[in-house]
Amino acid sequence: MRNLIRKILKESEENEFDWVGDIEPRSDISPGAVYLRFGIHEGTKDYMAKEITKDFHDLKYENGRIIYEADSLCELAECFDTGDSNGYINEYIAKKILCDDDGDWWEPYHSSDLVDRGQWKGTIWNDLVVPNEKLVKAVLNYIQKNYVSKTGYNPNQLDIYGDLPEKQNVIEVNGKILDEEYFTYLKTHLDELGDLIDDEEDFEDLKHELLWAYGDAYNTAARDQIYQATMKPIKEVFGEGVWDSKQVQKVSGSVTHHYIKFDVTNIFWEIVGNHFEACWEECKRWSGENIKNIENLDEVEEYCDNCHAIADYSYFINLYKFWLDESSDGKFSPRFQEWPDDDDVEKYFIESVYDRI
Repeated sequence: MRNLIRKILKESEENEFDWVGDIEPRSDISPGAVYLRFGIHEGTKDYMAKEITKDFHDLKYENGRIIYEADSLCELAECFDTGDSNGYINEYIAKKILCDDDGDWWEPYHSSDLVDRGQWKGTIWNDLVVPNEKLVKAVLNYIQKNYVSKTGYNPNQLDIYGDLPEKQNVIEVNGKILDEEYFTYLKTHLDELGDLIDDEEDFEDLKHELLWAYGDAYNTAARDQIYQATMKPIKEVFGEGVWDSKQVQKVSGSVTHHYIKFDVTNIFWEIVGNHFEACWEECKRWSGENIKNIENLDEVEEYCDNCHAIADYSYFINLYKFWLDESSDGKFSPRFQEWPDDDDVEKYFIESVYDRI
């Protein structure tokens, strides 16, 4: 008889475990017990998935796929390491990037720290403004509107009340009024104009606007790079995700709830398998001989009844974070480029200047 069984198994080697698919698990047996008896198999996946996901608030079982629903990407921030940054994305940075902090924009760098004292002209005027003809024109138009005196204007001429006429700021440089004639000269001598903006107190507002535009641009470009680095491990594990919405009944009435959906089928089964495997190994250690040759599922529940406790996490993301802590790789800690690319800074600088002047 033993040889006959071997012969049958050998002849049907390719379909050796198809019989498992015909098994209908009892509805009162925990997924953990089913895993110990049969493992994760196409014949048991449907039952296990339904039993497990129904106890997780953020999971849905749809057409054989496990869907994780997050209120926002902020939920994933705690998947990142809590150590110091040192050029790597940690939990603090991830929260700044992924969480909506009352609409505030996180600035990795302070504008005042980006330009060394005495370097405004070289960093901003010479490198960013002068090379861009349209930007130069915008700055010149701003100066024309706010600073240039009309031709023939006499700053010493008083009005009927004994005051200077009410008009644009009157700029006097080295005894010369910034009038149309002087301004025409400066338009073709941009290096000299840069010196005036950098040095003259009357141009302080324009100088600061260009400095703040640079700070905005630098931080925006930096955030872009940090965001890409932050999203890389998230996309590798969870995929792109799809934003969706649904109506939710509140005391005040129906409101639209926006959330993002991820297909976590593959990582779900990996975590479930690791969880139950670790649980059964632990159970074997303290139950001795009782657990080694169990064939009756009731005995499985009796000796290792705690191995159905995967649902105790209530939220899949909490289970996943625990799994990350226990894994050899640990939580996410991707490296990011600390200094943004010059081309990106220039692009955002131009946009910011147009918004400011």
